[in-house]
Amino acid sequence: MIDVNDPPTSISLLSKGIYENATAGTVVGVLQAQDEDANQSHYFQLISSQGMFRITGYSLIKAGLYVEAALKVQVFTTTSNNPGQTS
Repeated sequence: MIDVNDPPTSISLLSKGIYENATAGTVVGVLQAQDEDANQSHYFQLISSQGMFRITGYSLIKAGLYVEAALKVQVFTTTSNNPGQTS
């Protein structure tokens, strides 16, 4: 049996939230991808965040736009692993 590369199965954000006065560049949390294959590197891409956030490496970062009025913000991401399997 040949083991094939499986795509990541889900993405999670490890975060305690962010203060409303947080400056641009503040790390909001760390992204993690669940993958059946061990020792995979994952690459995250921001699909939508209403322009309030950006991703650098594994970190979700405040982009500097006004977020005070939003009590809850949905952030959509995608990830791919070493050979390019996408979730």
